[in-house]
Amino acid sequence: MKNLMMLIFCCLIGLQLNANHISEQPMHNVVANSGLTLRMFPGTHGAAIKVIPFGEQVTVIDNTDEHPDRVDWVDGHWVMVTHDGDTGYVFNGFLSELAIPEYDFEVSQFELDLIYPLESYAEYRFNADGEADTIHSTKRTKVIQKFEHGEKMIKTSNGDYYKTQLFLNDIRIMDAYHLVLQMVQEKSNQEVFKNESVFIQGRSGEIETIKVKLDNPIDIRKLSNGQIRISILTSESGCEL
Repeated sequence: MKNLMMLIFCCLIGLQLNANHISEQPMHNVVANSGLTLRMFPGTHGAAIKVIPFGEQVTVIDNTDEHPDRVDWVDGHWVMVTHDGDTGYVFNGFLSELAIPEYDFEVSQFELDLIYPLESYAEYRFNADGEADTIHSTKRTKVIQKFEHGEKMIKTSNGDYYKTQLFLNDIRIMDAYHLVLQMVQEKSNQEVFKNESVFIQGRSGEIETIKVKLDNPIDIRKLSNGQIRISILTSESGCEL
């Protein structure tokens, strides 16, 4: 009887520890516009359990690199997740820890003009690390804002162009791409954004640069220090820093 009670006790402790482990895992946002299929097994051959809608959150419980894949130029792995009590596998190329833009000031109000939504997103989502530094020269003005977890935003103006660069840590290049894409409101404009996207592989075969050829061009790049830089340029004059 003692042994039986001990076995039950150990099982309960094990279940509690496992539950705590799952609850401590970071939440990831689904960034696939049409939703993300939860499957019984890793890979597109796995039977579909359900489709998790865009913007929903999942908990990753097994994030190994055993099942690499590439879908629509997106590199990732099949990982085990839970969502509303269901457990299965999803392609993590369409998961992101970055918050999804959801407020009016974080999305474009003028078709594909995304420079100000990017600035607003950074200023709202990241905590500033001190006051911004402003550097003036005869040809240009540069404002540098650092954030508390190492992110940085640089805004540059020379009278002929205005450029914003956002440097992000601990994310994948496709996380940055999906972030900017979600700043586009209309589906028709999202299709234009996708059609004008060029994915450039490095020597390793991984995507290292993404260029979006819009009127205000976007350059997303993986830097040598591991940071991801999002750069948006406009030729419009009259922008004030």
